[in-house]
Amino acid sequence: MAQVEDAHAMVMSIIRDLTAGDIYYGTVTRIMSFGAFVECLPGKEGMLHISEISANRVPHTEDVFKVGDRVLVMVKDLDDTGRVNLTRRRVMANEEKVREAGFAYALPDERERDNLIASLSSRDKGYAFSMKDRVNAREAKNKLGNYMERGYSSNRSSRNDFENSRERRGRGDRRR
Repeated sequence: MAQVEDAHAMVMSIIRDLTAGDIYYGTVTRIMSFGAFVECLPGKEGMLHISEISANRVPHTEDVFKVGDRVLVMVKDLDDTGRVNLTRRRVMANEEKVREAGFAYALPDERERDNLIASLSSRDKGYAFSMKDRVNAREAKNKLGNYMERGYSSNRSSRNDFENSRERRGRGDRRR
């Protein structure tokens, strides 16, 4: 009897479609810079955007997931072309719904993952640029300020000034 139930469950997972609002415990199949692709049902995959992974900022998808990881996701929506958009952030905000869906056993691992994301986020917060980048930005800002003080307010005026300086040097419109 158990084999019949297993076979029935397997057939149902193949013919079942993903619907918005349903929660799945899927497997990460691919990782991209903008998020991860998660297989929710056999042969049915959705995209988990980096902004939908956690309520905290996620610096890089690779810091949180690797191929083969299991993750709790909810179908956020299905667009007109059939693409499936997933969210993990909404799942973690509504743990009662996770329990109702029968995935309470996955919550401890997901909380641990959220703690990892929070530590990555706090470590990364405020240090988006290195000190060298900040110095270069400050120098560029100072140069721009000096440039604007000289009266060059747009590309058009600087182009006209450049052409006028060529004419003053006697080159006119000649091309090399």
